[in-house]
Amino acid sequence: MPLPTPKSIFAIFSTAGGLYLKSLKFLAVATALAFIPVYIFRMFLPYHLREEFLSISNALSARLQDYAAGRMELSAVFDITITQGAHNFMLMYYGIGLAFLLLIVASATYLAKAHTSNENPSFSDMFNQIMPAFPKMLVTTALVAVAMYFLSAFFVGFFIIIPIYFGVGMMFINNITADKGRWGLNAISYSRFLVRGQWFRSFGILILFLAAYFLASFGIDVIIANFGLNTNIFIHLPVFLLRHLLLAFFALAFALWYFDVLDVHKQRLEEMERRINEILNMGNPFGRRDNNDKNDD
Repeated sequence: MPLPTPKSIFAIFSTAGGLYLKSLKFLAVATALAFIPVYIFRMFLPYHLREEFLSISNALSARLQDYAAGRMELSAVFDITITQGAHNFMLMYYGIGLAFLLLIVASATYLAKAHTSNENPSFSDMFNQIMPAFPKMLVTTALVAVAMYFLSAFFVGFFIIIPIYFGVGMMFINNITADKGRWGLNAISYSRFLVRGQWFRSFGILILFLAAYFLASFGIDVIIANFGLNTNIFIHLPVFLLRHLLLAFFALAFALWYFDVLDVHKQRLEEMERRINEILNMGNPFGRRDNNDKNDD
């Protein structure tokens, strides 16, 4: 019996597309639950910090238009000095945004699990799963962030591959917490077990996920800035929520990938156990010494 093979990234994205359309109402509620607080937090950030950030965002949008028209080289597009105020704004705004993004990850994990189990999702079940998991996900993510910070500070240059190696091994921590309730070091160990033996493939797929996510996010931000939708807080709110609802697709695809990896490991363990049982059923695998046991006494 051949060992199972993981699904291709194209198959995962294809499945995610269909599931995304079926689960829009669940993802819309999760997006509102996660990012309306983030938007309110953004409104209370100091005005001058927000203006410094918007000026850089608008300048970047104008440069991209110049590049598309052939008036600017690509190397000059991103040659923008980020002011301290804009830096502080991004640190606070995106920091709280990444924290609440965990609610989307937990929701996507629930929906992907319901899909793989052929179950019908419900709002009550989704909330019962994601709300207890959220603080555990925050703690686990904080542990990984601190560990990666110290690893990156200690290993520089060529040795940066060491924190990258451990970072890839811990990429499923939030899905594990949302799915199985494991958190902290337990979730970290479980994630490293899932990646074991598949590091290079996992690294390649992770790069594809991150590249697709950031390109989509950046593209949406440029469109928002180009039409001036980020200048009015009331006009920007529905656009802001729609942006994150679109990006929830990647969280759903990532969750499907996690369950595919989990299923492959499960099937491999079952295959290993089946082979062991076959060997044991054939007799004593260590040799027949029953007749000689008396001589050993």
